[in-house]
Amino acid sequence: MNIFKIRYSVVTAAVLMSALSGCGKHEAGAPAAAPAPVTTVPRATPVALPANEAVATKFEKGTNSPIALTAKHYVGGSIISPSGGELGAVSVELGTYINTSDGELKVTFCNKDVCSEGTADLLTSLDNKLLGIPLSSPLAVNGGDKLTFKIEKLTGVVPVAIWSYSTSDQASIGIDGKEEAGRTGKFILHFVK
Repeated sequence: MNIFKIRYSVVTAAVLMSALSGCGKHEAGAPAAAPAPVTTVPRATPVALPANEAVATKFEKGTNSPIALTAKHYVGGSIISPSGGELGAVSVELGTYINTSDGELKVTFCNKDVCSEGTADLLTSLDNKLLGIPLSSPLAVNGGDKLTFKIEKLTGVVPVAIWSYSTSDQASIGIDGKEEAGRTGKFILHFVK
């Protein structure tokens, strides 16, 4: 290798290093760019939930794993109702990919052959928080009843995650009919009476 090629390589490397060393820095006296804020409020106003009593289903903390849900797919399963009354709304814990999930989410809860459903706009949700969804009509439930559920992502481009947890209850959860026993979603059941 001749001396010209070596000098050229050294000079090229020095220029590149100098250019790269300025990446991510700001000029002297100029303010540093602020980090992107973490959204703590929904992107749209959530609906009010009718409730006299809100009861959480049983799950084991620290055992969570996400079930990614895209449009035209569903998460289904069963839970044991910890209380009884007229079920008027349900809250479910969602992962919204740093508040970017979009579209409409539909839930259906059934007690034997009687079902009630509700929908919510994912713009009203926050990442790793509960999203409340009012049901179209109250569902009669006794404490200890086995309820089945189905959560469908009807529309939208960005997926949503349904958080699942281990449980000692007779519960199951899974995607598109492939349910896993001993796991459940994090639900709050809102009873109106």
